[in-house]
Amino acid sequence: VWEQPLSNWEWVLGVNLMGVLYGIRAFVPRMIENGEEGHIVTTASLAGLLTSANPYGVSKHGAVCLAEGLYKEFKTRGLKLSASVLCPGWVDTNIIDSERNRPQEFGPGADLAKLPAEARQQMEAVRGLLKGGFPPSEIAERVFEAVRDDQFYIIPSQPEFVDLLNQRLDDIRERRNPTIIRLL
Repeated sequence: VWEQPLSNWEWVLGVNLMGVLYGIRAFVPRMIENGEEGHIVTTASLAGLLTSANPYGVSKHGAVCLAEGLYKEFKTRGLKLSASVLCPGWVDTNIIDSERNRPQEFGPGADLAKLPAEARQQMEAVRGLLKGGFPPSEIAERVFEAVRDDQFYIIPSQPEFVDLLNQRLDDIRERRNPTIIRLL
């Protein structure tokens, strides 16, 4: 946390949290004014339900919190709107290559050639997990089903993540210190 450049935090929080907020501010007032049924789907990640001290995990926690608050606000105001949050595990995407989209004002992205061998190995392991993840079309189908069924949490995940989620929830319920688990 203390060694990552602040520019990394600003970039990732800007995309993953502020991007969600900007979308809500742009569309929800129009949806309310329209007076018809509507549904907001926020894409977070399983990282938003587990914990990590990095910009991605923190931003996805914020996105989950924002989406849940939005859902509650819609319901308490009696609006014809609803919300869901998508928290998938591994999905076959190119997210690992997101540095290609990094704006210049946030400084240079990570140079893979200059990363320590262990970090490069971890990135390759993640790349393999992503390739073996859910196809995007399956995630899309689950989102459509959730919107149709007015289901808030959409959590398509691999079985090992269900165990991690349950461990975290048990720690919270039992008021225990967080269980230390290394994912990679």
